[in-house]
Formats: sequence, C-alpha cells, structure tokens
Amino acid sequence: MIQVRSTPNYAGASITGSDRDVEQLSRMLETLAGDEGEHPGYESARVRVMGFCAELRRALATSEQESATAGAKILWPELIFVSIALNGFIKLFYRKKTDPDWDRTLAGVRKFQESVAACLRQTLKEPAFRPVTGALGSQVFLEENYVTQYLDELNAQFLELDPQRRLASIAEFAKRIAQQGEDYRKCKSSVLEAARLYQCPVDEIRLRERYKAASEIVW
Repeated sequence: MIQVRSTPNYAGASITGSDRDVEQLSRMLETLAGDEGEHPGYESARVRVMGFCAELRRALATSEQESATAGAKILWPELIFVSIALNGFIKLFYRKKTDPDWDRTLAGVRKFQESVAACLRQTLKEPAFRPVTGALGSQVFLEENYVTQYLDELNAQFLELDPQRRLASIAEFAKRIAQQGEDYRKCKSSVLEAARLYQCPVDEIRLRERYKAASEIVW
C-alpha cells in the first residue's frame, strides 16, 4: 500500500510502499502519461510526471539494494503539480481507452491522488485544507503547454521558507499552481520572450532559480 506523509520540516512528502506497490504505481503513471510526443500540448506536464516516476524508481532500486521499504521524497509544489496534472491525463486517457487494464489504471491513479489529498488533510488545519481540496479537484486542469519553469520558481521559493512558513503556505502554493494566475502569466511571458530571443525551444529555457538536490534538503 502506498503511503504519503508530510516530512518533518514540511518541505514535501515522503511516498513509501512495498517494492511491488511502488513498481505498480510507477507503471500506472507512466501508462497514463503516455509516450513522448503523444499529446504535444501536455508534453511539459508529461515530463514532470515521468520525472516523478523516475524518483520512485530510484527509491525502488535503493530498497532492493538495502532490503528496505521503497520511499521517495518530493517537494510539496512538485507533488501538488503532479497530482493536478494527472487530472488532465485521465481526461485524455478517457478519449482513447485502448489499454486493456484501463479500469485498474484509473483506480490506482485516483487512489494515489486520494492519498496525497489525505496527507494534506492530516497536515493542514481545516481552513487551509479547504482551498487545497479545490485546487486538487478532478475538474481542475492545467493549460496546454504549461510553462513548467514556473514550477521550478515555486519550488525554489518554497524551499527558502522556514518550516512553519512552509506549512502556512502550502495552500497558497497549491492555489497558484491550479489557478495559473498573474504571476504564472508573467513567468510564461518571460520564458516565451527568452525562447524567441535565443531562438530555442521553450523547454530549453532555464530560470535563475536553483534549489538544492533532494539529498541536500533538510526535509
């Protein structure tokens, strides 16, 4: 069974489970996200979902070497983004329904999303959790060609906060990801302008924000 728990300093969540459960979740998410270029408008979101799967598989490899339960730590903005992005991939998956294990895949992915929401419910006080519920809702979709450099910006900002401010800001960051408001539009405009200036693909543009590797974060 996959378990999602907030880390002690509220930097993110620890996702743990048996080797079998982690492998199964990884395969379900990879199936849902599809192949490279399959949904051009959602390629940037697919890359982040696949990055999350890569973290799960690294955790799986470590557990096999150490005979331990597999577990990965993911920053809260990143995990919230992945959970929201899955809503869009589920919608796309509904259109084709070619996978023979569709029902099982959908149930597994929804169960994972519910685990993320349940963790946030346990972590946040009720007034803060209510807007998070709205942000994670199954009818909340990210725009096509989402500029994921914005997510890098949010991850960097979130890590700069002390633990209590992180806890107090989770709902705000979830709202910023889901609503794709003015600060997202400003980031998107900067990224698109830079891509035009340097005549390169949008996904090759990197912002100045840099944040620590998972191994360096005091979770």
